[in-house]
Amino acid sequence: MSEVVVEPINEYEILLNEEDEILIAIRARLGGVNKPQIIYDGKDKVVLYRNEGQTIYLSEVPDEVRTPLANLKKLLMVEIHDDAIVREYMVPIKQVPKVPSPAV
Repeated sequence: MSEVVVEPINEYEILLNEEDEILIAIRARLGGVNKPQIIYDGKDKVVLYRNEGQTIYLSEVPDEVRTPLANLKKLLMVEIHDDAIVREYMVPIKQVPKVPSPAV
């Protein structure tokens, strides 16, 4: 059984455009992306399941993006290294009653 890496972070960028579309930019991670999914409960944390062994908790979601984020079906994730885009991918969002706390 492979180990799951849980990584809480608060260094990321969230961009919201006039059509309430959202882009989240994070530091590039090693390894590929496989069946990514986001869960969100409308509060201050977003959980990105990047691949089977990697879960990323984005904390301190700004108030101004919470309502648009709670109404989205998907968003664009961008991974950046040295100011260059390494990868970008669309991620479906599942709205949940409560985001679980990270078990680190």
